[in-house]
Amino acid sequence: MLFFSFALFLFLNSGTVFAQEEMDTEGSEIPTVTSVYADYTKIIDEYTKAHDDFIVKRAQYLRFKTLKSQEDAQASTLSMLQKRDDVVVSYLKVLQSRIEEAVGVTDSRRDALNFRINEEIQWFTEHKEILTSAASLSDLVRDSAKAKLRFYSVISLAYEVLANTSYGHIVDFQERVKDLQRNLKVKVEDIKSEERDEYKLSNNKLQVIDRWIFESDNRIVRGEERQNGAEINIIDLSGYTGISVLGSYNQTLTKLGESQLYYKEASSFMREVIREIKVQDL
Repeated sequence: MLFFSFALFLFLNSGTVFAQEEMDTEGSEIPTVTSVYADYTKIIDEYTKAHDDFIVKRAQYLRFKTLKSQEDAQASTLSMLQKRDDVVVSYLKVLQSRIEEAVGVTDSRRDALNFRINEEIQWFTEHKEILTSAASLSDLVRDSAKAKLRFYSVISLAYEVLANTSYGHIVDFQERVKDLQRNLKVKVEDIKSEERDEYKLSNNKLQVIDRWIFESDNRIVRGEERQNGAEINIIDLSGYTGISVLGSYNQTLTKLGESQLYYKEASSFMREVIREIKVQDL
């Protein structure tokens, strides 16, 4: 009799994916990533125990081929598959809480991802209920294969959620950098229009300031180019499956990392502008 054990590879990345969790707020009605992730790890432990029992019962059935060992094997297989569905549902809820708390994500994109997550939660919840109607080990194997096939869509969705979360952080960073840029340019223009001698800056200093602002502007433009490229990648993620999803996801993170680096450089150049304004000519 064929038995199928379904490896959820995303568990291996959970420690890094959800490293930046916020603590629960007292009296909060909406579960935070921290609380949902705690439930998720608990369910993983339950699944692990059920899977270990399944391995033992499977070995006993394959060895003895008795009616009792077959009944035990079927019961342990049912329990393991149900726990496995619980793990997938719990993981989807973690993703859902993650996208809910993410900064820089538009409402329309958040709603679209939540809709798809809820569809997957409903599918695996119903699949768990259907498992109880299995009359034989063969039925459970077929039901397990259906879950395996469905899980591919969960993988793609998970990477979309994680990519959008990372993208949102860059959007938030970009907005703060551009706010600083706008305010700084206004201040520099005020300084240039100053008529009082004691508050005027030398032409040399103004040239240095203009150069730093020019370099800062260039870095922001390059950062936005990388950011836009990452956004295109994210839009295309839903069309990928298997290894191609991971490849596209990694390309997205690379572009976001480059965008972040350019924004950081822009910020450092603007700090040089502020330093030039504060430091008196010798």
